[in-house]
Formats: sequence, structure tokens, C-alpha cells
Amino acid sequence: MENPTKEQVIDLVSDRTFDIIIIIGHSCTNNDSTDGKININDRDNISIQDFTQPFKNSVHRGLKLVILAGCSSIGAAKALASENIGVPNVIAFRIPVHYRALRLFFDRLLKRWIGDSQSLEVALTNTRGELSAIEGDCPGSSILPILFTSPYDPPLKFPIAAPVPVKLFYI
Repeated sequence: MENPTKEQVIDLVSDRTFDIIIIIGHSCTNNDSTDGKININDRDNISIQDFTQPFKNSVHRGLKLVILAGCSSIGAAKALASENIGVPNVIAFRIPVHYRALRLFFDRLLKRWIGDSQSLEVALTNTRGELSAIEGDCPGSSILPILFTSPYDPPLKFPIAAPVPVKLFYI
């Protein structure tokens, strides 16, 4: 979805069924790293507090993974993975993300998780190792992605067991 409004994003997350939601854009974390805001276009952002009920609805309908591919998205990830919302798996970035690191991250993570059928946790660990190769040009790349995962759900493997094809929502 190109340049969605805040209301469109909240309605989509709340009303539709997705297995995976990827949000790419700038973000920020509050001072105690327990909440955050995600930019959804050039002028609007959404706080995780605004997203609480929509994400609860989406988790109830089967949401398995949220990837927050934006700078400093740890607070938002912690809030999404918290008991209050309960997204089973959330990947976030600790510091500003260079586009080269982000591209390599998605390329390697998806190859390992989907192509090689590794669990999400193993695929992410192996991807971090490959990101270390670009540390010279993109400092901190290998420590960028972090996974918050529920202790109550089994490791996430692809294909996601579902009666319908995987549904992906990309902002």
C-alpha cells in the first residue's frame, strides 16, 4: 500500500487476516523502550498504543510475525510482543538501518527461512552472521535485527501451517 493514511493502516490490521505484517519506515522508541511510534508515510505515525486493539484482533485471527524494518523499533516490538498484545514473533532493529543492510537482511533471512526451511530464530541468527560481512560499510549491521518471540508458541517455520496461502501485508 503506497502512502496509506493512519486510519487505513489501523483498519487493515484490525479487519483483515494476515500471517505476516512488514512495516518499513522510520520509527522511534519512547524513553523507557516499552513503546514506540512507526512512521507510515511522510506525515503520519502510529503509536503502538493506537495499534493495541487492531493487533490483538489480528493475532486472534492468526498473525504469526511482524517485522518492523525501521530505525529504533525496539520499543514498538516490545509492546507488540507483550502479554497485552501478544504477537508471537516480532523482529525489530536497534539502531538506524542502512538501506544496504536492510536489503541484505531481507534477502538472507527469506532465503534461509523460506528457501532452506530453517526456523525463524535459526534463520535470523545465521542472517546476523552474514550481516557482519558489511560491518565496514554499515557499522552495527550484525546487531541490528532482534527477535522477540513468545515462549508459548513453537518455533516459526515456513511454510506457515494454515488452511489458506500465507497472507502478507506490507506498508
